[in-house]
Parts: sequence; C-alpha cells; structure tokens
Amino acid sequence: MSGATRNTAVCESCGARNSHRQADGSYACTSCGWVQRPRDSTAPTIPKKHLRWLTLVVIVVLMVVAGLAWTLLRPPPPAPAAKTPAPASSVPAPAPLPKPDPLTLGNRMVTVPHPEVRELDEGLQWSLSELFATGLPLFDSSKLELGKFERIIDETGLPTYRAELVNRSKDTIVLNPRMDLRLYATDGSSQVPRHIGGMPPMLYPGESAWIKVGDEEDIKPIKRAEVTWHASRRLPLPGPRSKADIEVKSHNVRTCSKRIINSHGSYSFSYPCAELVGTLHNTDTRSMTLAGIAVFYFDAQDRYVGSESINLDDEVKPGQRVDFQIGTTLLRGHGYKRHEIHYYAKQAVMP
Repeated sequence: MSGATRNTAVCESCGARNSHRQADGSYACTSCGWVQRPRDSTAPTIPKKHLRWLTLVVIVVLMVVAGLAWTLLRPPPPAPAAKTPAPASSVPAPAPLPKPDPLTLGNRMVTVPHPEVRELDEGLQWSLSELFATGLPLFDSSKLELGKFERIIDETGLPTYRAELVNRSKDTIVLNPRMDLRLYATDGSSQVPRHIGGMPPMLYPGESAWIKVGDEEDIKPIKRAEVTWHASRRLPLPGPRSKADIEVKSHNVRTCSKRIINSHGSYSFSYPCAELVGTLHNTDTRSMTLAGIAVFYFDAQDRYVGSESINLDDEVKPGQRVDFQIGTTLLRGHGYKRHEIHYYAKQAVMP
C-alpha cells in the first residue's frame, strides 16, 4: 500500500505481526482486518476476544441469579387434599345440629325458609315471640260491644254524645281497641267524627269505658252507629293484672272557662274541671309495665259526668312508686259524687 510503513507491532486482535501504519496514524492488520486506533499508551486495553468471554460470563451470571430469585420468590404449590376415608358401615352418621331458636338470636338477621306473609295494622307493637308464633294473638272483635249513643250536656255546649264500650269476653284482655265510626242521623244523613274520645288503652273481661263524640265538632242527632274494628292484640287471663295501690295526694275542682266558634256562632262558657294528683304503688312481687291510668267521675244518681286518661310506658319494679297527674273537664250542672281510678298494665315481668 502506498504511503504505508510496515510495522512489526503485534495485532491486538489476532496477535499477528502483519499490521501496516496508515496515514491517520492507525494500524491495519492484513491477517484479520483489525484496525487499531492510536490511544493513550498508559490506558489499559482489552483485546476483542477477551471482551467476548467477559460478555458471556456476565450473561451466565445473570441467568443464575434470575433462576435463584424465581426459586425463592414463587408461591409454594397447594398441598394435595387429604382423602377422607369412607365411614365404616358400623359407624353411625353424626346427629344433625339443632335448629337455632329465633327468640334467642338477639340482634341478628333470621332467614325463614318458607315465610308466611301477614298483613298487620300499625301501632300493635308485637313482641318477637308473638311474631314467631304459629297464630297471631288477635282479639275477637265480636266480643267488643258498643252501646247506643245518648245525648249529654257537654261543657262546650255542643251536641255531644256518649256510648258505653264493653269487653264481653270471659277470658281475654283486649289491648288498645281502635275503631272507625260512622254515625247515621235522624234525617237520613251520615257523618264520620274526626275525633273519638275516651278509647281505653286496654279492657279486662267485663270492664267498660265511655266513648264520647261531638265535643270538638257539630254532630247531628244520632239514630244509629256503624262500627268497623281495627286489629287488636289480646292477652289471656289471669293475664298481667299486677297488684297495685293508688294513693290520691290532692284532688281539686275549680271553674274553667272557654270560648269556641262554630257554625252556630261564637260562645263563651264556664264549666267545672278537676285536677287529680296521685301515686301508684306496685305491691306485687313482679315488675309491671304500666300502660296508662284513667279517672271516671259520676254524679249523685251514679251517672257518668266526665273522664280522662293518660298514657304511660314505664316499668315499675316491686315496691316502686310512680307519680301521675290527670286533669278532667266535667259536665255542667251535674256536679260529681264519686270518682274511680283505673290503671292499665300491659305486661307483668317475671323476676
């Protein structure tokens, strides 16, 4: 090659001494074609064949490391399921677990396999045992008897009527009797009163309460009444009739006044009103759930002249006392001779 000077330097690639110096100062080996560039004589050089071996060693090391990492990090295989030996014919099958009692489950969701759909009225306050019972303890409404309405002179001066409600059952208590009432007047018309007063919280067999309509609205002279009873709960006798004493602490009668405006005009009138304060003392050995207290007033001829009741929901322990206060408006011009106080207990709690 012109311009090239023969050099006896050893080729770094193949080790032959056939390198020729080029114009740019590099050496070209005529045996393997390797071109050696000029470099710093102090820097170490690595032959090409050594680089190939080094690369191969690095690849092998990386493959070994990857294999070890996979062995250490992969999840263990699931253990094979143990085969359950078939029970011998002589070993009896385990007894089925007893069904849980829904009454003792507490605050849990109970799934009923074959539920029965029941349509219930509101306000009955069923207990859990009653809801899970085979038959709901409903009172036979045919045992409730509403007497004929009679005109009374009410403290408001409006045409007011009363009728006696009686529990004719011989062995069942009715809880919270409720009714829809339609009144038929002597002129052939009918009306539904907006308010029915005096409905008791409960009635024992043979007990009665006075129902009153017309003290808040105009009622035409009543010829007959049509009653539709709502569903009511029942309690069997002897029932939860707990023993209790009622003490009257004070009983005052004063004159009250009122002004009303109705279709007949504007009226101002006065009437007697009674204020009774008392205490109920649970003398039974069991706790009782008190539902309410009512007071009834009668005149010298033993005619009804007024009543009022209060609703309670208190548990009264044996020996415990509960204070109460009842205000009652009385009929004008009758006065009163005596009064009766009734208490209603929804349930007796066994100690």
